[in-house]
Amino acid sequence: VDVAHRYHLDTYDFKGKTVLDMATWSGGWAFYAESRGAKLVTGMDRTLCRFGGTEAFHFIKEELKSNVLYVEGNIYDMWRLVSVGSYDVVFCFGLLYHLSDPMFALRNCVHAAKQDIFIETVARDTEAAYLELLPPGAFWKDTSNVYSPTTGWLKTTMKHLGWDCVKQGYTMPPGSVDAANA
Repeated sequence: VDVAHRYHLDTYDFKGKTVLDMATWSGGWAFYAESRGAKLVTGMDRTLCRFGGTEAFHFIKEELKSNVLYVEGNIYDMWRLVSVGSYDVVFCFGLLYHLSDPMFALRNCVHAAKQDIFIETVARDTEAAYLELLPPGAFWKDTSNVYSPTTGWLKTTMKHLGWDCVKQGYTMPPGSVDAANA
């Protein structure tokens, strides 16, 4: 994945790690982790919440002769589907802004993770800790987007959950969220 450097994944040591990729969609990040040496990778998604079913995931898996597992599941139910600390790494990419309760989703990521959680979301880069409720279609005209957290909200929420943000990757310049509507 050519944007891995934005999230510090290009230098991350996946060797021997277990990885859970929430909202895996076609599995790009799951297959990336496997290609970088992860020993067990699971992609989890909810087919009803995405376009195209699982065909792309399974096609890519077959083409790559991959061992990545696909699990049908919702991040809100992860506490029932995944044991505490069962994955070294949890990816939560492209999901939080679609959810009505992103803090509960992050709590479930913490539930599943032993070591690291990587988060990618639409976020304003400010220390002010708030969630911005988005009008329907306000970001890239996608009506499934609900909230845009701030980087301050993410850091504060993770601190409430007992975790610290160690690195911050790429963030859009101020006004980018608004410009995406044009």
